[in-house]
Amino acid sequence: MNRRKLFQLLGTLGAWTALPAHAQVIDNDARTALPASQTYDYGGSARRQASPLPRIGIVSVGGSGRQVVTRCLERLTNLSGTVEINQYAAHYPDAFENAPWANDTILIGEGCGRLSTRQVAHAMALEQVAAIEAAVKRFDLVYVVAGLGGTTGTGVAPLVAEIAQRAGIFTICLVFTPLEFEGENRAQTAMLGLSELRKHNNSVFVVDLERLLARVDDNMTQDKFFALADQMFLNLYRPINAALFGCGMVDCDYKDLKRVLTEPSDVFVGYLGDASMGFATAEGENRLMQATMAAIDYPLLGRDALAQSIGVLVSIRSRAGDLTLGETKKILNIVRTIAPIKAYVVYIAHSDESLGESLEVSILATGVLSQAKNWKYVDIDEDIA
Repeated sequence: MNRRKLFQLLGTLGAWTALPAHAQVIDNDARTALPASQTYDYGGSARRQASPLPRIGIVSVGGSGRQVVTRCLERLTNLSGTVEINQYAAHYPDAFENAPWANDTILIGEGCGRLSTRQVAHAMALEQVAAIEAAVKRFDLVYVVAGLGGTTGTGVAPLVAEIAQRAGIFTICLVFTPLEFEGENRAQTAMLGLSELRKHNNSVFVVDLERLLARVDDNMTQDKFFALADQMFLNLYRPINAALFGCGMVDCDYKDLKRVLTEPSDVFVGYLGDASMGFATAEGENRLMQATMAAIDYPLLGRDALAQSIGVLVSIRSRAGDLTLGETKKILNIVRTIAPIKAYVVYIAHSDESLGESLEVSILATGVLSQAKNWKYVDIDEDIA
């Protein structure tokens, strides 16, 4: 059964509801009405039963995480719920309001004044462990979105990830590191928070804003720059969502996706390394090479990172009937030429009429050890022979 027919069945059963102005939410109470054969094995804890569709949740932590999710949410599909975790609203000017999109809002630090350090934020969040656990337990896969360098995101995101993973929930964290001109203190705080995050995630995707800034014109407005940063979340979410819910030309199953995102490092036993991503779109006669190399050389990926990866997910999108088998073969061969021989590489291919004659290539690489030491790494500039 393809995705459209499945959604129609859910609608017939009364299980499909639209959230105002943004995501679609799956009603978990109606899942048992679907055929038992339409199930995913999540490999989670004993509390979890096979489910016909994966329940995906997003948790924003702190002000930066809240802003990213707010701007992106209307473009996300197949969401089962959203959670916001932030400092108590009374600490902020009257312009601050709870995110209207959040199914659950958890506020920390009531009566304590504005939280001054990540340690204080972490301590305040410990008082809300039961609420956080209850909020995330209804998901099978959760994205934790936060900015690093401040107090709430840096101090609380590692705790949220720890709670989720301890509950058997597949946990992916997307974090944004501060710009260089924000100061050394924020950079050091971000590194400490990142170190804690790495202990409690299946995959940590680090968006180095300084690397993005180095690739844009100084005249770019702040709105456009942060829209570019938001695109990182969308480009992470889209191929994973397609792999789980897709009915494209080529799909991968949940076990393949889980292996790509959680394959352990041979160098640091028990540590998964960080995750990187790149994407690009091109058209014309040379679109294959242009899109593939631009995705590999994207500021948040780079050939050096891909060469150290342990798992790789390649997503290819084009207009229906426009992708040839030869193009797919060449794209995968280029990726495999750079990735280690032992890297676990899977790909998905989907059609999208909005692309016209363009070809889009997205690459998610995990287990990147160069990021395990530092979030900044150097691209290799020489071409593939």
